[in-house]
Amino acid sequence: MRLPFLILCLSLIAAIQSQRACAALLVEPDGGTLLFTSSNFDDDATVLFSQNNFGGLFYGQSVADIYVAENGNLNFSNNGDFFPVAGGSQTVARISPLWDDIVFEPSADNAIINHSVPGSYLGVTWQRARLFNELVAGDTLPPTDRSIQALWFETDTTIRGTDFRKDDIVFAYVGATAGTDQFGPIESFVGISNGTQFTPLPGDSDGLITASQSQLLAWEADTYLRFRFNGDSYDALKLSLTAVPEPSWLIIAGALGLARCVRRRSAR
Repeated sequence: MRLPFLILCLSLIAAIQSQRACAALLVEPDGGTLLFTSSNFDDDATVLFSQNNFGGLFYGQSVADIYVAENGNLNFSNNGDFFPVAGGSQTVARISPLWDDIVFEPSADNAIINHSVPGSYLGVTWQRARLFNELVAGDTLPPTDRSIQALWFETDTTIRGTDFRKDDIVFAYVGATAGTDQFGPIESFVGISNGTQFTPLPGDSDGLITASQSQLLAWEADTYLRFRFNGDSYDALKLSLTAVPEPSWLIIAGALGLARCVRRRSAR
């Protein structure tokens, strides 16, 4: 009985590792609340997300109303524009993890989810987001793994062994095909602007990216784009989570310990 049991334990470990390898988001959005439902949803919709009760600063200033836009961004002016325009993308204060013409059909798996932790961070995930550019007349939208996550910290917070500072803004992604940098026909804007100043994603100069540049996004497991205020604007870096012991090692230790115990009992 010892060998089958050990094989089962190792299989469980492999499954956990495989699942982690596909999980590129920093925070699991399951258990959050839907921001859009069939009752308040419309194409290019926005929803008031926070009003005068969020402690994070933006360009060193406090904020009042924060809106979540269907089209992959947070803004402060109830702006539902569906597509970034070259030369005009920076005129509206906006936090844009993937501002694009996103199409949602509100459901459990295709959703915009609030998974904030009051006092720690504001968290929004656009889960399994489809693009208007994928829509073919007469056809339904294709399934996708594409997900976009934004975290905005209002206090110093540690997530999975990595320390984030107050006011850090972080983006993480899952590709249209999970585990790859394939994001499909994106024509997106990624970066942070207060309407006059602008910081694009690392490795880009204007924030406007297409499918050929999707490798710039933090699509790999446990990676993220971090925007940190420097007193004037934001510094942008692509980073990885600090290495921490994998939970699966606890399972390995437990399995080996149990196998040793079984072996000792069998020898008596």
